[in-house]
Amino acid sequence: MTYAVGIDLGGTKTDILVRRGTVTRALSTEGGNLRLDDAATTARRLASAIGEVTTQNAPVGLCMGAAGGDDATARNALRAELFNHLPGLEHATILSDQRIAWESAFGGAAGVLVIVGTGSGCFTVDASGCEHRTGGWGPRVGDPGSGRSLGAAALRLALAAAESGAYSALAEHVARHLAGRATLFGPDRMDPHDLLRFVYARDFDVSTLAPVVLSLADQDGSDALNLAMDEANALAAQCRRLVDAAPPSQERIALMGGLTRSAAYVGILEAALGRVLPGYDIVTPDTKPVMGALRMALEGC
Repeated sequence: MTYAVGIDLGGTKTDILVRRGTVTRALSTEGGNLRLDDAATTARRLASAIGEVTTQNAPVGLCMGAAGGDDATARNALRAELFNHLPGLEHATILSDQRIAWESAFGGAAGVLVIVGTGSGCFTVDASGCEHRTGGWGPRVGDPGSGRSLGAAALRLALAAAESGAYSALAEHVARHLAGRATLFGPDRMDPHDLLRFVYARDFDVSTLAPVVLSLADQDGSDALNLAMDEANALAAQCRRLVDAAPPSQERIALMGGLTRSAAYVGILEAALGRVLPGYDIVTPDTKPVMGALRMALEGC
Protein backbone atom coordinates (compact mmCIF):
# COMPACT_ATOMS: atom_id res chain seq x y z
CA MET A 1 0.00 0.00 0.00
CA THR A 2 1.35 3.42 -1.00
CA TYR A 3 2.05 6.12 1.54
CA ALA A 4 0.55 9.52 0.67
CA VAL A 5 2.69 12.35 2.00
CA GLY A 6 1.66 15.99 2.21
CA ILE A 7 4.31 18.58 3.11
CA ASP A 8 4.10 22.27 3.92
CA LEU A 9 7.65 23.60 3.79
CA GLY A 10 7.27 26.97 5.51
CA GLY A 11 9.76 29.66 6.34
CA THR A 12 9.66 28.89 10.07
CA LYS A 13 8.79 25.16 10.23
CA THR A 14 7.79 22.25 8.04
CA ASP A 15 4.54 20.34 8.65
CA ILE A 16 4.24 16.80 7.28
CA LEU A 17 1.24 14.46 7.11
CA VAL A 18 1.80 10.81 6.19
CA ARG A 19 -1.23 8.62 5.44
CA ARG A 20 -1.42 4.92 4.76
CA GLY A 21 -4.90 3.49 4.56
CA THR A 22 -6.91 5.14 7.33
CA VAL A 23 -3.94 6.03 9.53
CA THR A 24 -2.42 9.54 9.38
CA ARG A 25 0.76 10.56 11.17
CA ALA A 26 1.66 14.21 11.79
CA LEU A 27 5.31 15.30 11.88
CA SER A 28 7.23 18.54 11.93
CA THR A 29 10.79 19.64 11.28
CA GLU A 30 12.65 22.90 10.66
CA GLY A 31 11.54 25.25 7.92
CA GLY A 32 13.27 26.54 4.81
CA ASN A 33 12.97 28.29 1.47
CA LEU A 34 13.59 26.69 -1.92
CA ARG A 35 15.17 29.85 -3.32
CA LEU A 36 17.70 30.13 -0.50
CA ASP A 37 18.44 26.62 0.79
CA ASP A 38 20.55 23.79 -0.56
CA ALA A 39 18.28 21.24 -2.23
CA ALA A 40 20.23 18.18 -1.07
CA THR A 41 20.19 19.33 2.56
CA THR A 42 16.43 19.96 2.45
CA ALA A 43 15.78 16.60 0.81
CA ARG A 44 17.86 14.72 3.40
CA ARG A 45 15.99 16.45 6.23
CA LEU A 46 12.58 15.64 4.75
CA ALA A 47 13.56 12.04 3.91
CA SER A 48 14.81 11.52 7.46
CA ALA A 49 11.53 12.73 8.95
CA ILE A 50 9.37 10.70 6.56
CA GLY A 51 11.52 7.61 7.05
CA GLU A 52 10.71 7.60 10.76
CA VAL A 53 7.06 6.64 10.08
CA THR A 54 7.25 4.69 6.80
CA THR A 55 8.35 1.14 6.01
CA GLN A 56 11.73 1.06 4.31
CA ASN A 57 11.47 1.25 0.49
CA ALA A 58 7.65 1.30 0.61
CA PRO A 59 6.03 3.21 -2.29
CA VAL A 60 5.48 6.89 -1.58
CA GLY A 61 3.45 9.54 -3.41
CA LEU A 62 4.30 13.04 -2.32
CA CYS A 63 2.87 16.51 -2.76
CA MET A 64 4.67 19.50 -1.26
CA GLY A 65 3.90 23.16 -0.96
CA ALA A 66 7.01 25.22 -0.36
CA ALA A 67 8.10 28.76 0.22
CA GLY A 68 9.82 29.54 -3.08
CA GLY A 69 8.01 26.66 -4.79
CA ASP A 70 7.06 28.79 -7.79
CA ASP A 71 10.75 28.96 -8.77
CA ALA A 72 11.05 26.23 -11.43
CA THR A 73 14.82 25.80 -11.09
CA ALA A 74 14.70 25.41 -7.31
CA ARG A 75 11.62 23.19 -7.55
CA ASN A 76 13.22 20.80 -10.03
CA ALA A 77 16.44 20.64 -8.02
CA LEU A 78 14.61 19.63 -4.86
CA ARG A 79 12.44 17.12 -6.71
CA ALA A 80 15.55 15.40 -8.11
CA GLU A 81 17.16 15.29 -4.65
CA LEU A 82 14.00 13.81 -3.11
CA PHE A 83 14.22 10.88 -5.53
CA ASN A 84 17.88 10.48 -4.53
CA HIS A 85 17.20 10.44 -0.79
CA LEU A 86 13.77 8.82 -0.45
CA PRO A 87 13.76 5.16 -1.57
CA GLY A 88 10.37 4.09 -2.84
CA LEU A 89 9.35 7.56 -4.03
CA GLU A 90 7.06 7.02 -7.02
CA HIS A 91 5.93 10.55 -7.75
CA ALA A 92 6.61 13.95 -6.25
CA THR A 93 4.87 17.21 -7.04
CA ILE A 94 6.23 20.48 -5.66
CA LEU A 95 3.97 23.51 -5.68
CA SER A 96 3.95 26.92 -4.03
CA ASP A 97 2.93 27.09 -0.40
CA GLN A 98 0.09 29.31 -1.58
CA ARG A 99 -1.37 26.55 -3.75
CA ILE A 100 -1.66 23.98 -0.99
CA ALA A 101 -3.07 26.59 1.41
CA TRP A 102 -5.68 27.54 -1.21
CA GLU A 103 -6.62 23.86 -1.62
CA SER A 104 -6.93 23.52 2.14
CA ALA A 105 -9.08 26.64 2.46
CA PHE A 106 -11.46 26.09 -0.45
CA GLY A 107 -11.22 22.41 -1.38
CA GLY A 108 -11.00 23.30 -5.06
CA ALA A 109 -13.90 25.77 -5.00
CA ALA A 110 -13.53 29.46 -5.90
CA GLY A 111 -12.09 32.10 -3.60
CA VAL A 112 -9.09 34.27 -2.82
CA LEU A 113 -6.50 33.22 -0.28
CA VAL A 114 -4.61 35.79 1.76
CA ILE A 115 -1.61 34.34 3.59
CA VAL A 116 -0.27 36.16 6.64
CA GLY A 117 2.59 34.37 8.33
CA THR A 118 6.36 34.80 8.27
CA GLY A 119 5.71 35.87 4.67
CA SER A 120 2.50 36.95 2.97
CA GLY A 121 0.77 36.93 -0.39
CA CYS A 122 -2.56 36.68 -2.21
CA PHE A 123 -3.52 33.74 -4.41
CA THR A 124 -6.37 32.24 -6.41
CA VAL A 125 -6.99 29.55 -9.02
CA ASP A 126 -9.45 30.23 -11.84
CA ALA A 127 -11.98 27.85 -13.36
CA SER A 128 -9.44 26.60 -15.92
CA GLY A 129 -6.91 25.74 -13.21
CA CYS A 130 -4.57 28.68 -13.89
CA GLU A 131 -2.91 30.19 -10.83
CA HIS A 132 -2.89 33.93 -10.15
CA ARG A 133 -1.03 35.72 -7.39
CA THR A 134 0.11 39.05 -6.09
CA GLY A 135 2.82 39.52 -3.48
CA GLY A 136 4.75 36.59 -2.09
CA TRP A 137 7.95 38.40 -3.00
CA GLY A 138 10.04 36.64 -0.37
CA PRO A 139 12.36 37.64 2.48
CA ARG A 140 14.90 39.58 0.43
CA VAL A 141 12.25 41.97 -0.90
CA GLY A 142 9.66 41.90 1.87
CA ASP A 143 6.00 40.91 1.99
CA PRO A 144 3.57 43.60 3.21
CA GLY A 145 1.53 42.54 6.22
CA SER A 146 3.82 39.60 7.03
CA GLY A 147 5.65 38.83 10.25
CA ARG A 148 8.93 39.89 8.66
CA SER A 149 7.46 43.15 7.39
CA LEU A 150 5.80 43.98 10.71
CA GLY A 151 9.05 43.27 12.53
CA ALA A 152 11.17 45.31 10.12
CA ALA A 153 8.77 48.26 10.34
CA ALA A 154 8.88 48.08 14.14
CA LEU A 155 12.68 48.12 14.03
CA ARG A 156 12.73 51.18 11.79
CA LEU A 157 10.33 52.93 14.18
CA ALA A 158 12.49 51.99 17.18
CA LEU A 159 15.68 53.21 15.51
CA ALA A 160 14.07 56.50 14.53
CA ALA A 161 12.80 56.96 18.10
CA ALA A 162 16.26 56.21 19.49
CA GLU A 163 17.75 58.85 17.22
CA SER A 164 15.13 61.51 17.98
CA GLY A 165 14.49 60.78 21.66
CA ALA A 166 10.72 61.06 21.02
CA TYR A 167 8.99 58.51 23.25
CA SER A 168 7.30 55.53 21.60
CA ALA A 169 5.74 52.65 23.51
CA LEU A 170 6.42 50.31 20.61
CA ALA A 171 10.06 51.39 20.39
CA GLU A 172 10.48 50.72 24.11
CA HIS A 173 8.97 47.26 23.80
CA VAL A 174 11.19 46.47 20.81
CA ALA A 175 14.27 47.42 22.86
CA ARG A 176 13.14 45.26 25.78
CA HIS A 177 12.49 42.34 23.44
CA LEU A 178 15.99 42.64 22.00
CA ALA A 179 17.95 43.47 25.13
CA GLY A 180 15.93 42.52 28.19
CA ARG A 181 15.56 45.46 30.58
CA ALA A 182 17.16 48.02 28.29
CA THR A 183 15.45 51.31 27.52
CA LEU A 184 15.64 53.85 24.71
CA PHE A 185 14.60 56.76 26.88
CA GLY A 186 15.83 58.39 30.08
CA PRO A 187 19.19 57.83 31.83
CA ASP A 188 21.51 55.08 30.56
CA ARG A 189 19.46 54.67 27.45
CA MET A 190 20.48 52.55 24.48
CA ASP A 191 21.47 54.30 21.28
CA PRO A 192 20.76 53.08 17.72
CA HIS A 193 24.12 51.31 17.51
CA ASP A 194 23.24 49.27 20.61
CA LEU A 195 20.03 48.14 18.92
CA LEU A 196 21.78 47.30 15.69
CA ARG A 197 24.22 44.98 17.50
CA PHE A 198 21.27 42.74 18.34
CA VAL A 199 19.67 43.14 14.91
CA TYR A 200 22.80 42.00 13.08
CA ALA A 201 23.52 39.08 15.38
CA ARG A 202 23.74 35.88 13.37
CA ASP A 203 20.64 34.23 14.84
CA PHE A 204 18.34 37.26 14.77
CA ASP A 205 14.93 36.72 13.14
CA VAL A 206 13.08 39.96 12.48
CA SER A 207 9.70 38.18 12.38
CA THR A 208 9.99 37.53 16.14
CA LEU A 209 9.12 41.20 16.62
CA ALA A 210 5.68 40.76 15.01
CA PRO A 211 4.07 39.52 18.27
CA VAL A 212 5.48 42.62 20.01
CA VAL A 213 3.64 44.84 17.50
CA LEU A 214 0.41 42.88 17.63
CA SER A 215 0.35 42.65 21.42
CA LEU A 216 0.52 46.43 21.65
CA ALA A 217 -1.96 46.90 18.80
CA ASP A 218 -4.39 44.73 20.77
CA GLN A 219 -4.00 47.20 23.65
CA ASP A 220 -4.74 50.18 21.36
CA GLY A 221 -1.13 51.33 21.48
CA SER A 222 -1.27 54.10 18.88
CA ASP A 223 2.11 53.60 17.18
CA ALA A 224 1.74 49.81 17.04
CA LEU A 225 -1.87 50.05 15.86
CA ASN A 226 -0.96 52.53 13.13
CA LEU A 227 1.94 50.35 12.00
CA ALA A 228 -0.27 47.24 11.82
CA MET A 229 -2.93 49.17 9.90
CA ASP A 230 -0.37 50.42 7.38
CA GLU A 231 0.86 46.88 6.78
CA ALA A 232 -2.70 45.54 6.49
CA ASN A 233 -3.64 48.26 4.02
CA ALA A 234 -0.66 47.38 1.82
CA LEU A 235 -1.65 43.71 1.85
CA ALA A 236 -5.28 44.59 1.10
CA ALA A 237 -4.09 46.62 -1.90
CA GLN A 238 -2.29 43.51 -3.18
CA CYS A 239 -5.51 41.52 -2.78
CA ARG A 240 -7.44 44.13 -4.74
CA ARG A 241 -4.89 43.92 -7.58
CA LEU A 242 -5.39 40.18 -7.70
CA VAL A 243 -9.18 40.43 -7.80
CA ASP A 244 -9.00 43.06 -10.54
CA ALA A 245 -6.80 40.74 -12.62
CA ALA A 246 -8.60 37.45 -11.89
CA PRO A 247 -12.07 37.94 -10.35
CA PRO A 248 -13.19 34.77 -8.55
CA SER A 249 -16.63 33.36 -9.33
CA GLN A 250 -17.44 33.51 -5.61
CA GLU A 251 -16.68 36.59 -3.51
CA ARG A 252 -14.84 34.83 -0.72
CA ILE A 253 -11.55 35.54 1.02
CA ALA A 254 -9.81 33.12 3.37
CA LEU A 255 -7.12 34.32 5.78
CA MET A 256 -4.49 31.74 6.67
CA GLY A 257 -1.09 31.79 8.35
CA GLY A 258 0.45 32.12 11.78
CA LEU A 259 -0.53 35.76 12.27
CA THR A 260 -4.22 34.83 12.14
CA ARG A 261 -3.76 33.63 15.71
CA SER A 262 -3.87 37.32 16.66
CA ALA A 263 -7.52 38.29 16.91
CA ALA A 264 -6.49 41.95 16.84
CA TYR A 265 -4.64 41.54 13.56
CA VAL A 266 -7.44 39.52 11.98
CA GLY A 267 -9.79 42.39 12.83
CA ILE A 268 -7.39 44.93 11.32
CA LEU A 269 -7.02 42.82 8.15
CA GLU A 270 -10.77 42.27 7.81
CA ALA A 271 -11.35 46.03 8.05
CA ALA A 272 -8.65 46.77 5.46
CA LEU A 273 -9.96 44.13 3.05
CA GLY A 274 -13.54 45.26 3.60
CA ARG A 275 -12.64 48.77 2.51
CA VAL A 276 -11.15 47.69 -0.83
CA LEU A 277 -13.40 44.68 -1.49
CA PRO A 278 -16.83 45.47 0.00
CA GLY A 279 -19.26 42.58 -0.15
CA TYR A 280 -16.64 39.84 0.09
CA ASP A 281 -17.17 37.17 2.74
CA ILE A 282 -13.99 36.98 4.83
CA VAL A 283 -13.30 33.83 6.85
CA THR A 284 -10.41 32.34 8.83
CA PRO A 285 -10.51 28.55 8.21
CA ASP A 286 -9.36 26.19 10.94
CA THR A 287 -7.62 23.93 8.40
CA LYS A 288 -3.85 23.87 7.89
CA PRO A 289 -2.12 24.20 4.50
CA VAL A 290 -0.52 20.78 4.89
CA MET A 291 -4.01 19.26 4.73
CA GLY A 292 -4.35 20.62 1.20
CA ALA A 293 -1.03 19.01 0.27
CA LEU A 294 -2.14 15.66 1.65
CA ARG A 295 -5.45 15.84 -0.23
CA MET A 296 -3.59 16.54 -3.46
CA ALA A 297 -1.15 13.69 -2.74
CA LEU A 298 -4.08 11.32 -2.27
CA GLU A 299 -5.49 12.50 -5.60
CA GLY A 300 -2.13 11.97 -7.31
CA CYS A 301 -1.55 15.76 -7.54
